[in-house]
Parts: sequence; structure tokens; C-alpha cells
Amino acid sequence: GFFLPPVLLASAGLWHWAPKLWGRRLGTASGWIAALLLTGGSALQAGAGFIAGYQGAANRTIEAGSVALNRVGGFGALVALLGIGLVVFEITRAMASGPERALADDPWGESEGLEWTVASPPPRRNFDSPPGAEPVAPVDDSADVDAGAGPAEGDSDREPVGAAT
Repeated sequence: GFFLPPVLLASAGLWHWAPKLWGRRLGTASGWIAALLLTGGSALQAGAGFIAGYQGAANRTIEAGSVALNRVGGFGALVALLGIGLVVFEITRAMASGPERALADDPWGESEGLEWTVASPPPRRNFDSPPGAEPVAPVDDSADVDAGAGPAEGDSDREPVGAAT
């Protein structure tokens, strides 16, 4: 029950980072199918265990009243196992398929992080010197505003401090 959600999250992370890690995208359709199998299997397994426990069944035992729920939970585990198998198959298929045509540095097209500014997959020594943020001069609001008079004329075009860019 508690094993499957982290597997689902790790799989989603692999689908997102695969272009950067290996220079290959993983299949979109197989990603959706694997996510549905992992989510559905986890829900069936955990839901059956929850209901059986609510009805008074002891943990990890087979009782006459909970045989059907144990079967549902077992089926959920099988469905989730199919999802894990699909994840492993897709990664193996992508790695064995040979080099993909050149991916953009940012294959998703909307990322702003530093990791997406280098080639995919990144070269061994991807930066000649450690990258850093460019310094920004601090904003001195005291020069623009009269004491208690409100914003100065022309300040309406300025973004508030901390606004997203």
C-alpha cells in the first residue's frame, strides 16, 4: 500500500528528467498508461486493505469474511506490478533505441532553471566556470516617494517587489 505512491512519483520524475539524463524522451502514451496502472493498482490494493481492516480483519491474515477483499487487493497489486513493468520496459526501450535526434537544451520549452541551459544530456564538464546569478542593484524606494504622499508619478508601470517575471 505505502510502496506504490513513491514508485509513481519516481516514475513521473524519470519521465520528466529522462531527456536531461539520457538525451532521450520516454513515450508519452506509455507514461500515461503506467501512471494509470500504478494509481489504479495502488488504490485497489490500499482500498481493499482499508475496508478489510474497517470490517475488523486482522492485518495480513486470511479470514472467511475478507477473502473477496484479499483477492481485490491482490488484483490491485498485480495491476501495479504491470505498471512497474511498463516503466522498466519503457526505460529499457528508450536506452536501447540508439541516440535520438538532437534534443533542445530545454526539451519542454518553458523551463527557467540553470540545468536546462546546457545540452541534453549534459557534457562531462558543462561549464567552464561556475555559473552565478547576475547581481541586481537594490531598489531605493525612498527617493521615489514623498514622505506619506503615496507613490510618485510614473511608479504605476513598475512591478511590485517580489513579483514574478
